[in-house]
Amino acid sequence: ISTQTRLSIFVVIHRTIIHNIVTFGRRIARRHLQGTIRITVETVEQLRQGTAAPQAQPAQASAKPAPKIFKPDTLIRWTRSARQVVDLVRGLSPVPGAYTLLWTKGEPLTLKVYKAAVTDIPTEGYYGQVRIEGKRLLAGCADRFIALEEVQPEGKKRMAAADFLNGFRPGGDERFL
Repeated sequence: ISTQTRLSIFVVIHRTIIHNIVTFGRRIARRHLQGTIRITVETVEQLRQGTAAPQAQPAQASAKPAPKIFKPDTLIRWTRSARQVVDLVRGLSPVPGAYTLLWTKGEPLTLKVYKAAVTDIPTEGYYGQVRIEGKRLLAGCADRFIALEEVQPEGKKRMAAADFLNGFRPGGDERFL
């Protein structure tokens, strides 16, 4: 009579650096493509050599699921710092996506933001400002402007901000709500 056992490969803990330009979606894809195979090979090699140092998992009581994200959680709040807004956009891209309301021509336009970058341009405390510089769409946060690089207007496809600006006709009263 033989018995079977299962071995979990959650033996070795690996840490990686996540750079400021990496979105959640890109991080997950890269991890699946590169990291899984490398970590598995390293762990199996350590087990074969007898150098693996197993670590006990924390007690189940400390393991909690991540909180559910609701639509109000994905709304960009321009009163936050530029870094906080860009981090929100990165963390929610591509799904569910951060969004804002662009007030233009007397009505709000829902605009999903998929990619943004912090600029060195100070806002002087006027958050929610819209600034168009050439083909750049800038949004004012609490401390400085951010450049919106990829957006999706309501009912349209995802596009570069420069493409959005090609078809956008400002009414003079634009601001982010």
